[in-house]
Amino acid sequence: MSSALSENPILNVAGIPAYDTITTEHIESGIREMLKRAASLLQSVEDNSGNSWDDLMVPMAQIDQLYEYGWSPVEHLLSVVNTEAMRQAHESVLPAVVQFGLQISQSRPVYEKMCGLRDASTWNELSACRQRIITRAIHNAELSGIGLKDAEQETFNENQQRLSQLATEFSNHVLDATKAFHLDIDNTDDADGLPDSFRRMTSASWSQAE
Repeated sequence: MSSALSENPILNVAGIPAYDTITTEHIESGIREMLKRAASLLQSVEDNSGNSWDDLMVPMAQIDQLYEYGWSPVEHLLSVVNTEAMRQAHESVLPAVVQFGLQISQSRPVYEKMCGLRDASTWNELSACRQRIITRAIHNAELSGIGLKDAEQETFNENQQRLSQLATEFSNHVLDATKAFHLDIDNTDDADGLPDSFRRMTSASWSQAE
């Protein structure tokens, strides 16, 4: 691994996610490497002949961890540091992130292994928490198009990509509108009910502007 990737905070999965050190320059290379590592873990699950909790759910949890330290901070930063550069960096990897998410949820080997765990004679040996995790994962896969065939699944995936893009665009528009909004009050009656502290603050700002 290159030194740049080894120092990329998106790929650090220890401690607290590095919100304070992630920059737009880290996003594309970091997220693509994150997806590469997640794909390797997914492949290991699909190829593994074992079907215990550790064989299946431990590597799947590692994939979730990669997302929690990599993609989740990027999504958060997009909402709080919404610069044009951040938007472009986010948009550059969004389709790949959505595509891999669909690949996980529509993985037939993983789905069959989870159903195998649920239907096995050892099901009741699992804790209620683990049973809940597997049951929810099966349900989520079924809601994510695992049962669709060929053209139907392709259409579903295209719609998911489009919905993801629209959700991001909508969020950006809301932030733009919020930043652009202002309200001028030049009649004291219109300020009735506002806290005195707020009135003093706005009056000071107005005086400085003059």
